[in-house]
Amino acid sequence: MVTLKKIDKEEFEKISNELNNDPEVKKFVNFYDFSSTYGILLNNNIVGLFSLHPFIDNNVVIHIAILKEFRNKGIGGIALDEIVEKYGELFLNSKYFMLDINYENEKAKNTAKKNNWERTYEYDEIMEAEGAEVFDLYVKKNPCYEEEKEHIIW
Repeated sequence: MVTLKKIDKEEFEKISNELNNDPEVKKFVNFYDFSSTYGILLNNNIVGLFSLHPFIDNNVVIHIAILKEFRNKGIGGIALDEIVEKYGELFLNSKYFMLDINYENEKAKNTAKKNNWERTYEYDEIMEAEGAEVFDLYVKKNPCYEEEKEHIIW
């Protein structure tokens, strides 16, 4: 069973050091901020980290990484679903959760697609040449977000 929780500083340092020293993860994401980072647990053992960061228009960006020995088992997709469900209520003003995935990270892009994240921006070489970031952007609507209802004046 995959669960999410705030972890203590010692747990954060241990797992973030392992992830930040993994060449595959380091290439795509770096965990450095204890205050915005949470643990992904499988049967009460920390198997990964995720962080939440405010973004344009009150949207929330998720950065996520799973320890090497637990990858390719569906944990990342399950964790993303849990994050959106659990943290949607904390971000009621945020219409979307977002994943900015490095264009080379095919595994992460496949996970996003399998879990019904919609790609809204795709990397291209022309934009990179102009100095743009080299990522694809995926979004999923916050299930707790409610658009302002129109008020009818009689």
